[in-house]
Amino acid sequence: MTRRIFGTAILCLTLGFAAQAPSPPQTNPLDVRMPAGARVLAGDVVTQVSELLSLADLPGGISEIVGCTSTSPAPIPGKLVHGTLGDALQQVLAAFPGFRVAVRDGVVNVEPIGGMPPIMATPIAQFNFKGAREEAQGVISSMPELRSAEKNQGMREAVYGGGGLYAPHPADPGLDIHLKGTTVVGVLNAFARAETQGVWVFAVIKCQRNYVQVRFTNSGHWRPPIKKY
Repeated sequence: MTRRIFGTAILCLTLGFAAQAPSPPQTNPLDVRMPAGARVLAGDVVTQVSELLSLADLPGGISEIVGCTSTSPAPIPGKLVHGTLGDALQQVLAAFPGFRVAVRDGVVNVEPIGGMPPIMATPIAQFNFKGAREEAQGVISSMPELRSAEKNQGMREAVYGGGGLYAPHPADPGLDIHLKGTTVVGVLNAFARAETQGVWVFAVIKCQRNYVQVRFTNSGHWRPPIKKY
């Protein structure tokens, strides 16, 4: 009887420790090592950050606030990058001091130094999407909550631009995304994760009547699985 009680006590203690055991730490995407000889080409912050994320084979997002100008700034020269993705982002963003790096929902977000545009924190009670990835930009731009926030802030309706979209592959299963209690940036990050290499760009254009532009880079291209022989 004593032996049975002692064994039961050990079992309970074992189960108790198992229940309290910490979950394995999640990998920080900023710790991913860049491939040897990685190099970004000349371009603006969107071009260079998108290229870094593509080289690291990771999803991400870039938010920016753009002023009213008719001329594009001169492209920043390309450079070799090394170390982790976090190191490489620091090397690239040294030429763009108005930006910082954050990680949300496991997705690398590059945003203005003062934080992402406030409209990106607009609550989204529920979001459901199932369809072709080519529809993503239009669906996000047309979210009722985003439209309402634009109206309340005196903005024009959001527009979406091209970039990174390809002809659909006949075997492409499309995207299936369902979220509750999220935000605009949460929806964007969900699409980026679903794309595996997707990079969203959310720009607030401050020119006469402000508006939002949503687009994707490094995305829209579904790669069929490699056959194993």
